[in-house]
Amino acid sequence: MNDEKQQTKYLYNNLNNLEQLWSILDIYLTLHQYENKYLNSIMNYLIQIFIFDLITLQGDRHIGNWGIIENQNDKTIYIPLLFDNGTSFNLWKLNSKESPFYINLKNYQENPQKEKLKNQFLSILYKNKMLLTCSEDAITNAKAKKREHNVKVFEYFLKTSSQNYIELARNYIEKIKSVSINALLTKIEIEQHVIIPEHVKNYVIDVMTWNLYFLDEIMNTYTKEQGRGKSE
Repeated sequence: MNDEKQQTKYLYNNLNNLEQLWSILDIYLTLHQYENKYLNSIMNYLIQIFIFDLITLQGDRHIGNWGIIENQNDKTIYIPLLFDNGTSFNLWKLNSKESPFYINLKNYQENPQKEKLKNQFLSILYKNKMLLTCSEDAITNAKAKKREHNVKVFEYFLKTSSQNYIELARNYIEKIKSVSINALLTKIEIEQHVIIPEHVKNYVIDVMTWNLYFLDEIMNTYTKEQGRGKSE
């Protein structure tokens, strides 16, 4: 049982990234004689999950929080809807206006040119690290579950991805930037018949606003010619 647990931990920590999953899926689908189209479909699905997690600050996308459904009889694969997004927006870190997020935000806003203050704010904003990363480069210490924060992970993604995937990420970010986060939260309240406390709404809006700001900042440092990767 201990060996099985160790293998599961290794899989969760080391292989839960787009580069490794690409190779694993390629081997699995080939051995089980699935059509080539399914590899692209699954990878598109995983990359969209990765971008979704990047934008929503989701930090619990282990291998049990995404999946595919295969029918071994007729050799077809079904991609399900996204599920289990309970750690989005760092809500588990929210307590009050005196939270580390607001304290470090205030310090950063007072001296935005100071790299140290920016890095301190980034470390708080991205305290909840992504489990589904883009590459092994984003994993600094798998055993201790230490990973780079979202902006660094996004930078690796931009450096190693094809132009199609970079444009997909760009479009997602632009789409979220073009809508009112407050309006989206109000829509959720109506659809789910819940009332979100005002301080929680404000916190989500602040976290999302700054996350989009830093993702957009790193996106704008790359030109269309700089996106290159395995899918080309």
